[in-house]
Amino acid sequence: MKCPLLNKECIKEKCEWWTSVSMKNIQTQEHYQENKCVVHTIGPMLIELIKNTNGVQAAVESSRNETVIRQDAFLSPMNRGQLASR
Repeated sequence: MKCPLLNKECIKEKCEWWTSVSMKNIQTQEHYQENKCVVHTIGPMLIELIKNTNGVQAAVESSRNETVIRQDAFLSPMNRGQLASR
């Protein structure tokens, strides 16, 4: 494996960027640990982060839509009452 920082062969355990990384197998959902270069794990970690962020965004949007529906249902009779009193 070639090091993107040193532009030569990876020195593995001698490098400050070499670390133990906990991961999950996408297919089996099993957790495992690997010793890897942090630089080479940034891409997959960013992809996982984006997937999680999209899930949170969808949940927030769903909650917002439900709040708007309930608020409209609550305020609708009040608005009709105000219009009738004019």
